[in-house]
Amino acid sequence: MAPLEQETATYRAKLPELLGRAGRFVLIRGDAILDLFDAHADARQAGQADLRRQAKSSLLIF
Repeated sequence: MAPLEQETATYRAKLPELLGRAGRFVLIRGDAILDLFDAHADARQAGQADLRRQAKSSLLIF
């Protein structure tokens, strides 16, 4: 699987439930939505911390 392919598929699959949260940033790892944030910087910071904890190589912020 290509980098971020699973995260992109998760975003597309979860989009109907995310539409009610327009204007927020969603942090996705694999097939899981980790959290929603009001600011991109907060999502990025949380994502970087998650990468260090999980030793994973990809996260996606939309």
